[in-house]
Amino acid sequence: MPHLLASSEGQIKAASFQPQPDDIVPRFESEAHMAARTAQTSSCSESTRAISELGISLQVRPRD
Repeated sequence: MPHLLASSEGQIKAASFQPQPDDIVPRFESEAHMAARTAQTSSCSESTRAISELGISLQVRPRD
């Protein structure tokens, strides 16, 4: 995430997935996509063609 200031400054201490923000919108299956990309026989997942969501919580170190 190079455009996220906290990331570019090395301030993100931890990140975790959070519960789905909206039960009506499908959850983006990031774990399945990451597993496909990092498997011994890496493959690209099918293209996303619909809206999906993912909740992420970032723990950020305060600036000095």
